[in-house]
Amino acid sequence: MDGFETTSIIRKGGADCDSQIPIIVLTADNTSQTRKKIFELDANDLVTKPVNGPFLFSKINKNASTKKLSKVA
Repeated sequence: MDGFETTSIIRKGGADCDSQIPIIVLTADNTSQTRKKIFELDANDLVTKPVNGPFLFSKINKNASTKKLSKVA
């Protein structure tokens, strides 16, 4: 299973997942086709490799604040 399939399953509410959980895609493929596919799957954000730590954390903070995340039991 790749990230595209995983994102699709989550967004459809499968695998007992919260379908609205923020998804940030991490990829080395920064082509326009890949970007389009990622956002068509309703991912929240995209970070490309090589990863810049502060940039990644800013994306995490931005997306975590858009939805109140429930605690894992």
